[in-house]
Amino acid sequence: MLALPSRSGAKNPIVAAALQKEWERRRSPSSTPIGIADLNLTRQPTPKQKEWISQPARFILLVTGRRCGKTMGMLDELARRAVSKPNQTLWYIAPTYDDARDLAWEELLDIFPDRIRAKQPNQTTLTIWLKNGTKIRLVSAEKIQRRRGRGLHGVAIDEWTILSPQLWDMVIAPSLSDHQGWAIFAGTPSGKLSWAYHFWQKMQQQENAFCLSYTTVEGGLVPPEEIEMWRQTLPPRAFRQEYEASWESPSGQILDAIDERHRIPRALFPPCDEYIMAIDWGDINPCITVTGRRRDRGFDYWYLVDAWHNPEAANGVAVRDDQLLAQAKTLWAKYKCKIAYADPSRPASIEAFAKFIKIERLIMLGMKDNLSLMARSTTIVCLSLRNYRNAGMNW
Repeated sequence: MLALPSRSGAKNPIVAAALQKEWERRRSPSSTPIGIADLNLTRQPTPKQKEWISQPARFILLVTGRRCGKTMGMLDELARRAVSKPNQTLWYIAPTYDDARDLAWEELLDIFPDRIRAKQPNQTTLTIWLKNGTKIRLVSAEKIQRRRGRGLHGVAIDEWTILSPQLWDMVIAPSLSDHQGWAIFAGTPSGKLSWAYHFWQKMQQQENAFCLSYTTVEGGLVPPEEIEMWRQTLPPRAFRQEYEASWESPSGQILDAIDERHRIPRALFPPCDEYIMAIDWGDINPCITVTGRRRDRGFDYWYLVDAWHNPEAANGVAVRDDQLLAQAKTLWAKYKCKIAYADPSRPASIEAFAKFIKIERLIMLGMKDNLSLMARSTTIVCLSLRNYRNAGMNW
């Protein structure tokens, strides 16, 4: 190992300054300066990518349609920032380990050639070390809690709209504080009930944030005829969300996706393993539904087999509790239901309901539980769509 030059004993101030600079250079882990010219950047930024790449904002939030090149553009920008300053710790975060490896690992190995790497990349931890002292690590959002307390200079977060809000609040944001680090978020809208929508709205008011939304057409990477094919094929709300980067309200999303392909004659309904009742209280617009679950070769198939609504709702005529309970009892006996899901907002009605039909298992769900269960798509939620949307927006 070379000895560090002595910083004392030099009477000439110019020599002393030169010795000091050399001493600091050798002591620093960044011994080889590198720059953008050393990167293998083979892609030219699209016009939309140029809009956010040139932004000096600390936080950049991108909400785009599908196939807009957001991941590749973000990796290129991560590489530029990695060589712009020495001795940084940078993360690329994906929803899963497989996503991080499949989407970004090979791309980054191509961008950072051997000549600027400090040592062999670690394919297990998905880590790259550069000769300027910067470390880039690909991280899974699934196990990120284990990395709390790490100081970061910057992060690139892929598909941020589907990740947990705790990821940002409890892990990433505190980790950026030490170095006043930057963050780039890229994703597709996840709906107006999501935390991401409210975060997006809030960040648009921040002076140190730049927010950009653009559609798949504006992204310029997918032929117009391909986009038009999906416009004709997908449910309208799904197309607007996935290709037009639209934050969609949940109201009507389920019904929009149902058409004649999903309708089968009652006589052809297969026997189900169990039947589940859901009841939504309401004086004018109550609703009772019965859904059957059939297990077949490892998959659950759900059938909306019966329902009851207030026939006088259009005339503003309220339903008496005994009338509603009588309808529930009839459907309960007809399908031999064993489980009921009920909106907990009316305890007295729930108590009468449970006694009236001698229910074996009653599940009362609050709004927070309903949102969680609905995301898993395996539970019948008994709130009306309108009330569900309004309650969710206020939750």
